[in-house]
Amino acid sequence: MNKNILNSVKINIDMRCQNDLLAIVTLGFEGKFEIRCCRITRNKNGLPWFQPPSLREQGWKRCFVVLKKEDWHKLSKRVVEKFLKELELRVEEGIYSRELFEGLKDYQDKEYISDEDINKIDKTVA
Repeated sequence: MNKNILNSVKINIDMRCQNDLLAIVTLGFEGKFEIRCCRITRNKNGLPWFQPPSLREQGWKRCFVVLKKEDWHKLSKRVVEKFLKELELRVEEGIYSRELFEGLKDYQDKEYISDEDINKIDKTVA
């Protein structure tokens, strides 16, 4: 069976919305293991940017890597879309402001990080 495990990942969003840190994300894999301490921050354009956990002591080296870029893009998109849905619900509940959501929702129409940016990041942390 050729099943992509990323299609079944459970995404847990812990909202923060403090300065550039928007959320802490945990990725659950079929109840077998979790990848914790992923982040959603603002990118250089102020839009949501999903990032894997990384080690500052080793020059921000990533602790978790998806080997195929297209799979990483799909996972990132799913995570950010779930974040935006949960943020919108919290806006409706009065927890966060409509302005915050409006400033972030444009992500849906744009690729929030390009392959060129990913390559620059890879070269920086390698």
